[in-house]
Amino acid sequence: MQQQDVETLRQYNLFFDVRGNGLEALQHQAPEAAGMGPLATDLPGFMHKRWLLAFAISIPLSPSVLLLRMYGDNVAFQEARAAGTASAYFLYTEKGWRHLDEARELGAQANFKECDKEDTEACWRVFLRRWSDSPLRQQVRTERMPRAALREASGTPP
Repeated sequence: MQQQDVETLRQYNLFFDVRGNGLEALQHQAPEAAGMGPLATDLPGFMHKRWLLAFAISIPLSPSVLLLRMYGDNVAFQEARAAGTASAYFLYTEKGWRHLDEARELGAQANFKECDKEDTEACWRVFLRRWSDSPLRQQVRTERMPRAALREASGTPP
């Protein structure tokens, strides 16, 4: 019974001889079917021109994918516009693509208004980091941020 178990293990376990006797056990064994490896059959005929199949599928799908992307981008921009906050516009600029210029402009204006109400140096720093290409950045650097820093240093409330 044990001999049958050993023969079964040897038949199904590829590394049985190596585990028992090391690599030397394999040196004297010739492969059973020399030159024969795993066989693969030919591809079906339609697969030889698989690029045609991919092209035929992509032509009708491309416009629908583009329309879905455009719709999703429009919805995201409308949500940002409805929120009207700087963070909503900033999130749109991270992922959106169709209304980027408008979102950057509206976001900078919204953040400027928020920072004008809060009037802290930290808020102005966030403004400069988020909207570094805004035309308002020069005014923030030269007027708003130094004034907020001076007021914070003196301890007067906004």
